[in-house]
Amino acid sequence: MVAKPTRPPIPTLAALPALEAGETYAYDRGAARKLTVEAARAAGLLDVDLGDDWAPYILQDGGGEGDAAKPNDYRETFVALANDKLSSEEKQSSSSGDQNFLEVFGIPPTLSVLAARVEAEVAPAREACYDAVDREGLEQFTGDVGFLDRDRSKRDYEQALHDAD
Repeated sequence: MVAKPTRPPIPTLAALPALEAGETYAYDRGAARKLTVEAARAAGLLDVDLGDDWAPYILQDGGGEGDAAKPNDYRETFVALANDKLSSEEKQSSSSGDQNFLEVFGIPPTLSVLAARVEAEVAPAREACYDAVDREGLEQFTGDVGFLDRDRSKRDYEQALHDAD
């Protein structure tokens, strides 16, 4: 049996204290320190929002000086979809662990969604499933794999049972 490749452990970091309004973290060589957004900008740093409420600039509701922009009705929907929810009213994910994978439509998942996907990928049950696969058998297989839809497969199975009788 071929040895299973080992994965490096996922590093865990201590949780940082929550930011107050107008604060940001400035990172230098992996170390974080709190700054006000104004102080960070004055130091020439760029404040990047990586929260679960992020939406592209085009979906922002305005809010600048003298800005009479109307609220963007699609922003809530975008944020909900980026958080793997079907709508902004929904509090849970789309369905039992299903992911929406809307990246191809310009809706990237939030970092919380990505973290959950990584955790699911390295879960013991998933690892056990991967370990149960006969890799050597798959590597030695040289035939063709045809596609049959579920109804066709069921008919063929029932026919085989009937023939066996």
